[in-house]
Amino acid sequence: MLTSLSSRLTPEFSFIFYQYLYHVLKDQSSLPEEGLAMIRYHSFYPWHREGAYAHLTNEKDERILKAVRAFNPYDLYSKSNE
Repeated sequence: MLTSLSSRLTPEFSFIFYQYLYHVLKDQSSLPEEGLAMIRYHSFYPWHREGAYAHLTNEKDERILKAVRAFNPYDLYSKSNE
């Protein structure tokens, strides 16, 4: 059975603010998995903007990726004046 990209990233994934917030909220909120993923991965641009790591993803990751991409237009750092 293939493990998801998210489970492969966990040990080495940089522990930045968003990762910390994800870990706080995952056990203390009623946010759905997709909402938690938006928080956790929205700044992981190589994956959701450039398509990197696609060879490591599974169906769960693809579902999560859709949610992260849906959130991206509202991300403060991804906005443009256009």
